[in-house]
Amino acid sequence: MTVEPGPDSTIERRVLLLEQNVKALQQELNTEIKKVNHAIDTIKKEMQRESEERQTADEKTKRIIEEMAIGGLHLEMVGLFWLFLGVVGTSIPNEIGALLVFVLGGAK
Repeated sequence: MTVEPGPDSTIERRVLLLEQNVKALQQELNTEIKKVNHAIDTIKKEMQRESEERQTADEKTKRIIEEMAIGGLHLEMVGLFWLFLGVVGTSIPNEIGALLVFVLGGAK
């Protein structure tokens, strides 16, 4: 709210009213600055929280991807071991059988 001097006001009255108007404008400006600073602080906190949540989600996704890639490697190693055992298990009996026939046949 501003107060204007009348047409026949003295210089002192006009200066006094100008000072009051300037003070009122300064107070209004300070109030608005405080509101803006509060809004900025709120936005900064929200951005920090969102950044932390995103980092947590990124780490979780990274762990899942590593588990899928590396976890499958462990399963492949176990599969390779069993495949090797199967190949050895199916080919050695023929060799052992032939060896036994030779040993036992030679002993006759």
